[in-house]
Amino acid sequence: MKYEDAKIRSGEYGDRIPYLNATKAQMEADIARGQAALIEALQKGAATQFGDGRIVLNSEVHPFYSDPLTNVRGLMNAPITLWSNPGEAGTQLIRMHPMDAIQKATVTTADTGAYNAIFGAVATIQVQQQQNVFSALPKRPYTKEGFRAVSAQGTITTPGIAEGGSVPTAIEPTYTEITVGMKDLAVATEMSTRLELVSTKNDTITFGGNAQVIFIDFLNAIDTWLLKDYNTLASYAPESIDRITGSYAEGTALSYDTADEDLYGVDRSGASWFDSNADHNSGTDRPVSISYIDALIRDQWPYWGMDTGSNKLWITGPSTWVPWSALEGSKQRFSQETATFSYTQGVQPMMGQAGGFKLSTYLNYPIVLDANTEVDTIARIYLLDLNHLGFVVGRPLEAIQANNPVYLGSFVNRVVFYGIGETWCDLPLSCGHVRDLA
Repeated sequence: MKYEDAKIRSGEYGDRIPYLNATKAQMEADIARGQAALIEALQKGAATQFGDGRIVLNSEVHPFYSDPLTNVRGLMNAPITLWSNPGEAGTQLIRMHPMDAIQKATVTTADTGAYNAIFGAVATIQVQQQQNVFSALPKRPYTKEGFRAVSAQGTITTPGIAEGGSVPTAIEPTYTEITVGMKDLAVATEMSTRLELVSTKNDTITFGGNAQVIFIDFLNAIDTWLLKDYNTLASYAPESIDRITGSYAEGTALSYDTADEDLYGVDRSGASWFDSNADHNSGTDRPVSISYIDALIRDQWPYWGMDTGSNKLWITGPSTWVPWSALEGSKQRFSQETATFSYTQGVQPMMGQAGGFKLSTYLNYPIVLDANTEVDTIARIYLLDLNHLGFVVGRPLEAIQANNPVYLGSFVNRVVFYGIGETWCDLPLSCGHVRDLA
């Protein structure tokens, strides 16, 4: 192939388009022949070389490089015209350098071994995880298995006697022993010894990171059980606030199982003294109203004793808090108060601006929002007396870690989160809830 032909094929003659109907294979074959001819000319000395390194070939001066292929690229640097996708729909004429099709390639992320995505050890949690109610309940140390309740007053017909009258007949109240007991709470996770080893050098989840996610899941599970529906028996899990604040009349109206209202072994169908204050509409939802909320205070107030102004707590979900806020917004009945979570005392108001976080309040009682709150159409509302309701702790939640393969029976690093406790309420009538809201 003559170099003059190569010049024609490389497009240097302007409007001549010899590759108009050529396939890519034909073009590559022609370029290969052109390469061979130019290299042969250089090797045989058919070109004149100047002292500055340039060569003359076919009366044209070109720079000379020690690499013959570089010379070919220099001598054939003019663009050519060809079809983008010969024989296919949508093809069009494009301009390109003849060597690009043979020697030039782009390394991309699709190339094997050229790219490896790094995701990092941090995982963004995409599931609901809350522990607001569990955090809000006061934690009290385990000191006894249960409590003794006065289930009936001593019968006093009249407190007065006639002047000089006889000493009244002795009376006594009815005492009932109630066993609250304790529940074991545990969850475990583990990682293979090898994965833990390579996690320090490679892009993997770490043992500590995975353990932290599981611990948060564990707290969310406890929180979820604390808000389980009335008709879900606790079994080995902590008693739910919905069950504690439920009533026999509520269970009957909703056709719940007869044992659902039982609490700490007390059959509330025949023990109204251990019942609670539940406002329901037999499962038919109704618009949220301030009158329902105020009724909780009205009905629970007599059981608060002398402490009616503090240590009370509202619990609801975001779906109810929004319309509740709208109902009283114009009256400015909602206020902002600084409060803090205390491990032993739950949610407590704080004087001034010291610490804590901002909570909305209603009638000066803090409102804690929790997405785990049981929902009818919208979330239920609870009013709790924290003087009588809390979480008794026999063993605080702790992490127990082991990696001895002889002891564990496998080559893993394992952590168990474990604790002992139970939801404690010694006066259910001081607490209550409103359900069937829309």
